[in-house]
Amino acid sequence: ALPISLGLHVEVEPSVFFTRVSTLPATSTRQCHLLLDVFNSTEHELTISAKNNEDLVLHAGECQRMAIQVDKFNFESLPEPTGEESHFANQKQLEEERQLAKGP
Repeated sequence: ALPISLGLHVEVEPSVFFTRVSTLPATSTRQCHLLLDVFNSTEHELTISAKNNEDLVLHAGECQRMAIQVDKFNFESLPEPTGEESHFANQKQLEEERQLAKGP
């Protein structure tokens, strides 16, 4: 029998969007709580895991806030993203996801 080869192109859509990011002070002056509003844009339940945090279970189309304690850092010290790294979704898709996360 001859081997059969098949080429497939699979496009993966983003499954999680961070619709809002903010911070709150922590008990330590060297740390803060990073608050992430996480939106599950899939039709399936998924679990978000962060180091030293409880898992966050998101149902299909659900948005929840996740708080992660992190060391403070200066955002200006981070390098600017270049090319595709900064384009997780086009602006129209991002705005649609934000509207969905806000709800009616």
